[in-house]
Amino acid sequence: MEEIKNPKIANEVQINEFLKTMSYRHVIMALFTSPLRGVLVAGAKKNWIKGILMLFLCGFIAGTTSVVMHFSDYVQESKNVIVFASGHLGDISFKNGKLLHTKKVPEHVTGFFSFGRIDLYGAGEKVEMPALSIAGDQSRGIVISDAETFFWQTIKGRSGENSIDKRDTPEQLFLKIEEFQKAGTMPKVLTSAFLLKSLPAFGFVLAPVFVLIIMTEYAVSMLFYTMLLAIVLSSMRRGLLHLVGHSFTIAVHGIIPPYVVALIYSVLIPARFSFIQTFWIALMVYVIYAIWEARSNMKKYAGRYIIGTKE
Repeated sequence: MEEIKNPKIANEVQINEFLKTMSYRHVIMALFTSPLRGVLVAGAKKNWIKGILMLFLCGFIAGTTSVVMHFSDYVQESKNVIVFASGHLGDISFKNGKLLHTKKVPEHVTGFFSFGRIDLYGAGEKVEMPALSIAGDQSRGIVISDAETFFWQTIKGRSGENSIDKRDTPEQLFLKIEEFQKAGTMPKVLTSAFLLKSLPAFGFVLAPVFVLIIMTEYAVSMLFYTMLLAIVLSSMRRGLLHLVGHSFTIAVHGIIPPYVVALIYSVLIPARFSFIQTFWIALMVYVIYAIWEARSNMKKYAGRYIIGTKE
């Protein structure tokens, strides 16, 4: 190869030659062992698609682990819901997208569960939304009355105030159940005995759905924060960053280690902090460590990769 006299260009050529021999597995390892070098190499490879796939892969592993670890808890909680609903509503059936039940609810009663609350209203009772809250079992729920059935959830607006978001009625879900009943794959009347007996089978069928939901929730939230980080990096794009390609590639790889830490914490350790809080704490620690690494090796990186001077 013809000798390149410009030291800066020569070093960039050497970097490109080195990157061709470096596998993606080594890039991921570098992200955890040497943050600065890891994000620079990942950015230089300019393979942001693999970064996105890593987010979904980590989310899939976390979702699968969570479902496997807490499957028995989900089954027990579902049993509690069935016992509560059957005790107050009796046998359940569906007609024209409406929920029907054999027992009459005498007055408003509320059941509290890990996923939220279930409010049952008697005939003629006025449906009242619960007091606003964003914590615990007050944050979401299901309302069942003779007039309507709907889901609700509290949301925080841009002004910081909470409000109730009343979701659409699950009419399409009820119509789908009716189709199964007409096809003979499900009894027309759902008794508590049938529901309790079928619960483990339903759990195994729905487990992949839960994994998919958890994976998507984690990965999509990380894509949102990746975009924010990429915008910040684009506004700071100078010096080292101009050598390593797109800011999005750097951002999507730079959040992988904090993302993994937050996933492990949220899945394996009792939650004192939320997933997002843990992620931001881990990200700040990761950035501080990267800055410390950059300052500790500034002469080394500058001499080897930027200005072409000898060490």
